Amino acid sequence: QSRLAALAKYDIVGDARGMGLLGCIEGKAESLEAERTLGAKIDAACEARGLIVRPNINMAVFSPPLIITREQIDEMFDIIEDALQAVEAVCAVFGRCSRGRCGLFPCVPLHRHGPARRGGG
Repeated sequence: QSRLAALAKYDIVGDARGMGLLGCIEGKAESLEAERTLGAKIDAACEARGLIVRPNINMAVFSPPLIITREQIDEMFDIIEDALQAVEAVCAVFGRCSRGRCGLFPCVPLHRHGPARRGGG
């Protein structure tokens, strides 16, 4: 829960909450239109790094398997933090792509090249 609460340090995170292994990252933006795309952008950035989260409007929800290890939980949060940093860097003004290409889903610069796993590309 401490790693989840620490995600609130990112400007694009309005709330990070959860109970047990269930968690939700709620995005925030300066406009409703920009906010609607944040869940999809966080999802795309996580998926490009090998982690699947469920986008739901401005939220990214995760529920890992009950047999997950402490090391896997740490890796999951490392990926989430890396993804949030990428989304924040691309969205220069909360939801607007720094290259002006940000649309409804997802922004191209969020994706890494190569295999969708850590250290793969």
